[in-house]
Formats: sequence, C-alpha cells, structure tokens
Amino acid sequence: MGSIMALGVNSPPPALTHGKPKRRIFIAGVNVETTFERIDMCGCEFPLLPEGTLITRPPSFQLDNEISTAEWTQWGKDELLSESTLCFDCVTEHPDPRTGEKARFMLRMALHVDEDRNGTAQFVVEALRKEARVYAQDLAMFQGNHVPIHYGLWVAKTSWGETAICSILEHAGFPFQLQGKYDTQERRDAFGALITDLHHRGISHRQLGKPHGARHLLWDAKQDRPRVIDFKLACIQHDCIRCLPLSRYDSAPLHYIRCSELIQVGRYLELFGTRCVDDDAEVQKAVVLLKDYEQKNGEKRGYAKEDALDFQRTWIQRQQHQLGGPGG
Repeated sequence: MGSIMALGVNSPPPALTHGKPKRRIFIAGVNVETTFERIDMCGCEFPLLPEGTLITRPPSFQLDNEISTAEWTQWGKDELLSESTLCFDCVTEHPDPRTGEKARFMLRMALHVDEDRNGTAQFVVEALRKEARVYAQDLAMFQGNHVPIHYGLWVAKTSWGETAICSILEHAGFPFQLQGKYDTQERRDAFGALITDLHHRGISHRQLGKPHGARHLLWDAKQDRPRVIDFKLACIQHDCIRCLPLSRYDSAPLHYIRCSELIQVGRYLELFGTRCVDDDAEVQKAVVLLKDYEQKNGEKRGYAKEDALDFQRTWIQRQQHQLGGPGG
C-alpha cells in the first residue's frame, strides 16, 4: 500500500453550514483537498466525525490492489463501468491527544454521478444510501463492535471526479482468511457467534458465503474482535429458521441449523465435524433442550421463539466452555 501523505499544517474544526457538517479530505493521487458535505437522510442520525482533515491512501477496488490515478478518476464513466465503489483507506491528519493515535476510516466512493448515462453510478449511490440507512436504523446497537461505526453519506463537487458521493465508516480491520494471519479456532467461533447475533435481531447479510466471505468478514486486530461489513444487500426482516446456533460441532447438523446463510458461513469457517449427527450427544441434547423449553414456555404471555433459542445457545456455550470445545 502507498504511504499516507501528511499535510504538515493544522486543520481547523469541521465547518458547519445550515447545520450540515463539512469535512476536508485530502485525496491521494490528485493531491487536492476537497470539502465534502454530509447528506441529510430522513429518519437517520449519524455520529460526528473527529475533527480535522482526513488524508487518504490511493484507492483500491473492493479492498484489492491499488488503482492508478488515471484509472480511478474515470471510475463510473461509460468507458470504465463498475457497479462497485472505490475504497479509500484514510486517517485523521493529527493524532488524538488522548491516545496519541490517528483515527482510521474507510471511504467508499462513487464518482461522476452527474454524468451517469447508463444508471451505473446511481445504482452504486442507491446501494450506499440503503446501506447507510441499515446502519442507522437497524445496526445502531452493533456499531463499534460487530460492525464499524457509520458516519453517514457525504457529497462534493470535485475537479477530479465531478460529483462524488461517499460513505465514511470506521476502519473495521483486515480480511479474515482461513490459514491466514489472524486465523485461530477461537476466532472462527467468534464469527459464528457474531452472525448468530445478527440473525437473532432479524438481520441477514446475504453475502457471506464463498467467494464473498473473505471480503466481508474482517478481523479487527486493534480491538481483537470480529467485524462484518457491506450491508447493501442485507435483509432486515429475516425470520431465521435455525434450531441450533452457528457454532463449532463434532458433526455437521445442517438439518437442525437449517438457515442457508448460517450453513454457508459454517462451511466457510470449517466449523462442522465429520461425526454422524445421531452420534453427536451435544447436538442431540441441545435439540431436546429447545423442544422442552418451547413446550414449557410456549403459551406464556410475551414468549418469543428467540427466547428458547437463547436458552439453548447459553447451554451450548457453557457446555463447550466446560469441556474445552464440542464433545470435550
């Protein structure tokens, strides 16, 4: 990756015009400081960015290799179409005086929005808009832990990409790859728990199976936690049909897990063993516990299916912790 350029000057606090925050962003490659203004979105609130200019690295395409300035400044024009955003890794110009560290962010940007002759740029912008709304309205309780903090959508008239629209998010970590730098069995388990948490709240990501898993499952080494990104295709009214949580098992109890997304993630993370399901005592006991809980509490006022699943999940976690893993 290219080195981040320093401006070497003090930046004043972000400007406010009619209550709308503005932020100066120094774009690598074009070497221009551009002022972006946050877009109002009805029914959505976003936190304020830390003060000061943001400084980007050269952009990449979906977290892959960097792209030349001549290429990325044409992104979205007829001769270079793309239905994905440009990704800019960036930091604040000056360190936080409390921590001594610069805050790090990820910009996901669409260019040449006003020149969009075939609707490609508008498709990307609508995806960014939908994702921002999901973060603000459906992922608020998960921001800063399971998912990065979303700071809203921002727009600017530029000399290098005409009208540019971008989302600004907290930097969420690095792609989690099996046999990679951050891979451990415990961390795979943590991703299983994270995805189950999202399903518990009715959120299905819909892009976590192969080949997308490595792009959207990130490990935040700084906070030592799993993260999930890119919710532009998410379903926010997901009625999960699972009868088991996504966890590590000695068998592959797909018949009980049932939910296709949980199965896809479990296969990607290699959470399932080779034992026959009928011989997996832990799975069989967990299924019985779920049925017993439902029979005893199903008629009670305020009962919800997730209550039984939470009870079952707590038992599985306690069992695996005591035994040091599935089956002991």
